[in-house]
Amino acid sequence: SSRENLIFYKQKLVKDSEDLIKISKKNYNEGKADLTSVVVMEQSYRDILTGYIMALADYYTDWIDFLREVNSEDFNLYGGSFTEYNDFDAGMKAGFDQKKPVLLDFSGYGCVNCRKMEAAVMDNNSIRQTLEEDFVMIKLMVDDKAELPEPMYVNENGKQLELSTYGDKWSYLQRYKFKANSQPYYVILDEDGSLLSGPYYYDEDVDKFSSFLNEGIKKYESNH
Repeated sequence: SSRENLIFYKQKLVKDSEDLIKISKKNYNEGKADLTSVVVMEQSYRDILTGYIMALADYYTDWIDFLREVNSEDFNLYGGSFTEYNDFDAGMKAGFDQKKPVLLDFSGYGCVNCRKMEAAVMDNNSIRQTLEEDFVMIKLMVDDKAELPEPMYVNENGKQLELSTYGDKWSYLQRYKFKANSQPYYVILDEDGSLLSGPYYYDEDVDKFSSFLNEGIKKYESNH
C-alpha cells in the first residue's frame, strides 16, 4: 500500500543518510575523500530522497481521493438519512424543502485545521445529534480540482476571472458572498441565503460551537 511504501522509504532515508554520513567521515579521516566519492554519495542520497518524495506523493494522493469520497454527496457521514451536500444550490434547496437552517462549511482537502474541527467538534455526540436533527449541512471544498462542466467567468476587483474547477467556484463564492478566504469557515443561513449565525472560525471549543448552532436555530425559528 502507499502507506507501507511511505514508511519503508522514510526508514530507508533515515538509515541510509546515517550510513552515508558515517562513510563520509571515515573516508575523510582516512584521507580517502575525493570528488568522485562525494558525487557518488550525493547521487545515492538524491535517489533515496526521490523515492521518499514519490512515496509521500502517492500516500497523499490516496488520502485526498479518500477525502473526496467521504465528502461526496452520496456519502452518508452520520448514518441514517442524514446527507452532507457538496453542492451549494442542492443543499440550499434541501434546506427549503426540509424547512431547516443550513450549516455551510467552507473546507479543503488540504486544510489541517478543518480535519481537527471535524475530529474534535463535529464528531462530538451532542453536536452530531444537533446537526442530524436540526440542520441541512453543506460542505464546499475550496481546493477541489474536479473540473466544472463548463468554465465560469466572473468579474472580481475589476478583472475577469475564469473559474474552471469546483474549488475555484466555491472559493469565489466564499470571497464574493462572505468577504472571507480562510478555512474552516462556518455560517448558518436561512433558506433565502440570509445570515442567521456566524461566521465561526477554527476553534475546538465544543460549547462555543454549540452556542453558534443554537443561535442559528433560534433565529431561524423566530423568522418562521
